[in-house]
Amino acid sequence: MITLKELADLTTSRLVGDANFKISGVNTLDEASVNEASFLANPRYLDSMLKSKA
Repeated sequence: MITLKELADLTTSRLVGDANFKISGVNTLDEASVNEASFLANPRYLDSMLKSKA
């Protein structure tokens, strides 16, 4: 597992939220669980992001 802070540091991203929250993996917006990360690269999938558990 990796913390959100570690992920943000690795990707030079700005972290908003609990820096100590641990994620177990990466998945699609539609398939992600609460402990998985995902990302939005195309505004067409905004609805999926809003419904995602990631």
